[in-house]
Amino acid sequence: MKIIIIQRIFPIYRKAIFDKLNKEYGVKIMHGKNTSGIKQIETFYSIPIKLVQMAKKETLAFLFGFGKIIRSKSDIVFHEFTIGIPSLLIVRFLAFFMGAKFVLWGHNINLKRGFKPFSNIADFYRYMLMRTSNGIVFYTPDQVEPVKKYINNEKLFIAYNALDTDKQLHNYQQISAAGREEVKAAMGIKAKYNLIFISRLLPTKKPEQIIEIYGLLDESIRRKTCVHIIGIGPMFQHLQERINQSGYSDSIKLYGEITDEVTLGKFLYISDFMINPGYLGLSVNLSFAYGCPIITFDNENMEQVHSPEVYYLKDGFSGIKINNLDLTEMASALSVSLANETYIKMRENCLLTIYKEGSIEQMFDGFEKAILFNQPASKTIRKS
Repeated sequence: MKIIIIQRIFPIYRKAIFDKLNKEYGVKIMHGKNTSGIKQIETFYSIPIKLVQMAKKETLAFLFGFGKIIRSKSDIVFHEFTIGIPSLLIVRFLAFFMGAKFVLWGHNINLKRGFKPFSNIADFYRYMLMRTSNGIVFYTPDQVEPVKKYINNEKLFIAYNALDTDKQLHNYQQISAAGREEVKAAMGIKAKYNLIFISRLLPTKKPEQIIEIYGLLDESIRRKTCVHIIGIGPMFQHLQERINQSGYSDSIKLYGEITDEVTLGKFLYISDFMINPGYLGLSVNLSFAYGCPIITFDNENMEQVHSPEVYYLKDGFSGIKINNLDLTEMASALSVSLANETYIKMRENCLLTIYKEGSIEQMFDGFEKAILFNQPASKTIRKS
């Protein structure tokens, strides 16, 4: 049986799950390439196709490669479910005429608005695509819930969004064997409390607000705290200038891009909280893999809502969610947690959460269920 997954790009953080799908089921990845700043790769099982960016927004793109799709003679076609990809509809019809099962995979719904197919035209388009597909793969139960009453539940699957937790667990075990204080000393970090931010430095991530949050910390906490900002992007220079002007340059460190996973793991392992005043994505998975809780704002009042991975962040259990877009409230919550040491238990809960709910095995299981559900009656699936 032949299976392809069509995506706008092949980001390096997807390699672990795609490697596993290729190894077990011979899945091929058909993908374009863009200049978004996300590191992208090709592998022996990937099939590059042309991508035309239709606007500045990364998700608005047209994917070609229709001839390659037809020649693949695939039995199941998975397609990234983003309605900003107009070529998706063409592939849907191609799959129908090829006799292939068509499965959608991705964010699927607007997480802030929910799913209102009979009062919102974009949701109605989503609804029609879902209804005529042979399966929909979601990232979290939160995404599935609003869809259940409209779509046949048998074809709804959850592939919990994951990074390479096998590699991260190995790294974590190697790093943590020495102990936090020893790792801090080896890194030359003397602060009692450490806060971290890892992300592309984009306006939507609001990294400049971290400086303000630091200034609002309780003075007794602030004097013992260092902030580590890791990332590159269009706001890098502006952020460095803001740090220099703030007078906190000795306590707020801007490192630029760090790609070495072990080094990133060490920074997360010695940090007491990841601060994220903007929207969260897979940084939740990365942070939790090294036992670092997260403090952020709740979805409700944000302009750009968090990606589905925020599902793993349970307020008071594996991090803190601030209901109001109030930096003073966030700084106060940080100060209280650090002073009362409630973050210590949160660290344990982060590890428990990500290696139980957000593992690469959990993600693979969701895909596998969608594959088995759509197995053609005339063919037997044979794992590679």
